[in-house]
Amino acid sequence: MKRKQIVIVGAGPSGAYLGRLLKASGYSPILLEEHEVIGQPVQCSGVVTSELFTDLKFPPPPDSIVNVINHATARYRDLFMEVGRRSVVFVIDRHKFDSILAEGLDVRTNTRFTGFRKYGQKIIVETNAGDLETDILVGADGPNSLVRKSAGIRETIEIIPGLEWIMPYPVDDPHTIHVEYFRPFHSFGWIIPEGNGNARVGVLAEKPREVLEAFVNGRVPKPEIRQWIAGPIPIGFSEQTVRENVALVGDAAGHTKPITGGGISYGMISAEYLAESIIQDNLPAYDRLWKKRFGRELRFGLYIRKVMGLLDDRTHYEIFQQLASVADHVSRYSDFDSHHSVWRVLFSDPRFYFRLAKWYGRLLQKRFQFRWGLAHLKKVGKVL
Repeated sequence: MKRKQIVIVGAGPSGAYLGRLLKASGYSPILLEEHEVIGQPVQCSGVVTSELFTDLKFPPPPDSIVNVINHATARYRDLFMEVGRRSVVFVIDRHKFDSILAEGLDVRTNTRFTGFRKYGQKIIVETNAGDLETDILVGADGPNSLVRKSAGIRETIEIIPGLEWIMPYPVDDPHTIHVEYFRPFHSFGWIIPEGNGNARVGVLAEKPREVLEAFVNGRVPKPEIRQWIAGPIPIGFSEQTVRENVALVGDAAGHTKPITGGGISYGMISAEYLAESIIQDNLPAYDRLWKKRFGRELRFGLYIRKVMGLLDDRTHYEIFQQLASVADHVSRYSDFDSHHSVWRVLFSDPRFYFRLAKWYGRLLQKRFQFRWGLAHLKKVGKVL
């Protein structure tokens, strides 16, 4: 039976890994990459769970690992917590990671996707280098996916800017990541040691440069910035990731963790499900497969993010205080890719339910006061 032609827009981790999976099954996918060099420019912090290198069908290249992380510290105001587990996280060289994943694939660099049109059962893919005909078009083209927009796939994705500097940074332990929350769990800063005297220091915030400068200047008076890394982080996802013979994967589908913004793991896992659906000639099954695996986790993260955005600083402080009190249990039982597991640890303490009731009461009071105030203003407006 003749294999279907697949065109993948984007040669990042999700797109390149999908290409490898399809090629291993006898397909000849074409990858379109708008940049001249695969993996450049780097647009993420490059922190992934170590399980990524053991659990996937084709594990990523170990040569791309630059440091091993055993601990993480988190700070909010004067509160501090530390969690740890040996070799739980790897810091990777994204350029090398992406490049090795794409080896042996038909990657057409300097080729920018501009749109597509239907031609019977086929798709004509339009690029700056000419048109291509394909049976299935895959958008692995990032948070601002043009494939997604061209296909008319609806989403509820919010784009948050991230900014990171690679710079010399003195650390007590080169195997510990430091995170500081400015507004849990909406904006935060991080310090990720590379293990070579440099660190990746960055922020996720609405005004990233302003926030990053303040974050760094409080620690290193005259930073020697060796590399700038900037990129949009999608928060939210597309409920529909397949429309006829167009599919989305990775950041294009919003497959990122809402609390941290990390997306490499979910993107590569979803690539496996998409490859399976294509190989079995059942593209619509892809939606069901990825949702079954981590759809609940995405929804939970979005819910926590939304609720935390409604709470006041006092309640943020108390919640973080509660998290710090169970740091040992979080280290033992939580999962790097499952933030739901952290909250499961909290709910294992019966006292947490009483605190939760108190926080929920404050939230209801705040919402009631807001609605009462809005209704009162409307009444005043009618009188005037």
